[in-house]
Order: sequence, then structure tokens, then C-alpha cells
Amino acid sequence: MGTAYLRYLNLLFSAFYAVLNIILFITLQALAVVSPFLLGVVMFGGAVTLWEEISSSKIPPAMGVFLLGGGLASLLTGKHMLIALVRAFVTPQESGVLADARVISLVDEVTKKVGGAPFRAVYLNPGLDISTFYTSRGRYLALSVLALKYLTVEELKAVIAHECAHHHHHAMLLNRVHYRAIICLYSYCNAMQNVVSALQRKSQSDNTVQIGQITLIIVLLYMFLYKGFLRMMAYIIRDADYEYYCDSVAIKLAGGNIFASALQKIFDLRLADHIIRQEILSEDSLANALVTDNQNEKGLASALEQNALDRLDQKYNSLRYNNPSIREENARVKSDTHPPVFLRLQKARYGIMRSDHSTPLLTDTEARDQWSMMRDRYV
Repeated sequence: MGTAYLRYLNLLFSAFYAVLNIILFITLQALAVVSPFLLGVVMFGGAVTLWEEISSSKIPPAMGVFLLGGGLASLLTGKHMLIALVRAFVTPQESGVLADARVISLVDEVTKKVGGAPFRAVYLNPGLDISTFYTSRGRYLALSVLALKYLTVEELKAVIAHECAHHHHHAMLLNRVHYRAIICLYSYCNAMQNVVSALQRKSQSDNTVQIGQITLIIVLLYMFLYKGFLRMMAYIIRDADYEYYCDSVAIKLAGGNIFASALQKIFDLRLADHIIRQEILSEDSLANALVTDNQNEKGLASALEQNALDRLDQKYNSLRYNNPSIREENARVKSDTHPPVFLRLQKARYGIMRSDHSTPLLTDTEARDQWSMMRDRYV
């Protein structure tokens, strides 16, 4: 995986996928604009009938309604989809960027050691997501505030090194192209919602507008087919085995035992969070409390926040020290994007061993404060 040909292979596939998406989106835009009007023509009897009626200068009112309705839907679709396409490529605003100097310096240190361009910024989230991603401005790193509480500094370096490795040999370029295609699709879907809303506001007393809504069915069919295409591409381009290469970069930097410890902690946290969510769904009392107790909303929210972190900590420790069978069973499961954690841990044991005398970057109190701020922002 570390050979130079991967760089050119990823560039080739990324360029092909980008060109294919451009062609498909231009086609989708054109079809979406003309289809409602054409469907209005077809629904009344076809182009031949339309031409005969126009030639005789006796266009029936019903035909006029179909043509005007389809034409109106076409104009609105063209307008909103063009706006959506422009917005899809507008550079997003940078909000929620982490400014903690300790984390920034740590990320910069690891990035220089691993190699590659630095991250444009680091985002902090209240969940358990640790990932790297692209926007039009460059590449970013997302870190979990809980990871800063549970992982030692050396373990955190190993995780950051793994994420840095995702950018070697343009490995993320194909994912970036796919991500932009998904953004465009959802932008188009929002555009269609705006078209439908605009038509519905005028449809109560106007038959022409009601016909316009019917002619949008063909556009929705295009959306459905393109969504199916993106799902197929997502299945093709995902490469779980590439994670092994990223693991090897982290092992080389931090040591096999330290990376394995970090990987195990993150897995245990996610498993604990999953189990807690399942338990909450079955707890009617908690659900009722959330719905019915409106007397002290801030106090309730604060208590639930405190309980959430305490409960996660208890479940996490219970899994690590009292339920090895549950951990091992779930660790053998392969996800859509990652190999089984069990196999990744086995490979990590063959790496060099290093001592870890570091402690987590954030104290329990700091992590709780950060978690509350992040949770308010995301909620």
C-alpha cells in the first residue's frame, strides 16, 4: 500500500469519477428543467397532438393548463436547482474550530512527524467521532472531547497519526469527490422541497399550479436513480483494508502497544455508548421525564448531562473489567468502513513496544465543561 503507484491510481480514479459526476449533474440539471414541461405535453397526447392544436389555433383549455403547469414547474425547478448548485460549492464558514493551544500543538507535532500538509483546523465534537474530512478549503481533523479525557497524550498521538495517514497517496481524494457529489444531491433535494413549497402555496385555487406539482414526479425519479448510483459508488470506493496501512503509520510513530490501547479504549467507549442508547430506548420512565417535566427545564437538562457522562463512565469501566466476552464478540464484527477491531489489535501486537507514562490531555472537569459547551452547540 505504500508504493508510489497508489498516488497515480487514486488520481486517475478520482479524475474519472469527478468527470462522470460533472456529466451526470449537467444531465440531471437539464432533464429536471425540461421534464415537467415535456411531461405536460405527453400527458395531454404528445407533441404531434400539440402541434396539430397549435396549427389550428384551437388549443383547448385543458391543454393550456397542462402546458402552463409544466412550464411553471420547469421554471421554478431551474431556478431553485441552479441556486442549490451554486450553494453546494460555496466555501463553508469555519465555525466551531478548536482553539486549545495544547491540542493544536499536539496535532501539528504529529502531522510533521507523519508527513503531509497540515490540517487547516481541528474541530471538537461532543460525540465519539474521530475522523478527517475535506471541505473546499482543505482538510480538517475532528476530535472527540471524550477522547481527550480517556486517551493519554501518547495514545492521542497514535490516533492523530492514523488520521494523517488517510491523506497519504491521495487516498482521500476519491472520497472527497464522492462527498461533493453527495452534497450536490442533497442540495438538489432541498431545491425540490423549495419548488414543491412554492407550488403548494399557490395550488389551492389554481389548477395550473396543481398540474405543475404532478409533473415534478419525473424529476423525483431522476433524484431516486442518482441516489442509487451514489450508493453503488459508496460501496465500490470504500476500502476497509486501507485502515491497516493507516494503523501501521500510527504503530510506527507511537508503538504497537500504545496504538492498541488507544484503539481498544475508543472501541470500548463506542460500545458503551451503543449499549446505553439501547437501554435508554427501553426506559419509559426516562422518556416520560424528558417529555412531561417542563417545570425546571434547565435543571433537568443539567442533571441529564451529568448522568450521561457518569453513566458512560460506569458502562465503559464495566465493559473493560467485567464483561470481556461482550467486548470480544463485538470486536470481531466488520463495519462498512473498518476491518474488525480484533484483527487490527492482533496486527498492532507485532509492532514495536514503547512505554507510556503520559496522562490524558484534559482533566475530568475540563472534559465535562468542554462536553457541555460542544453539546449545546451541536444540539
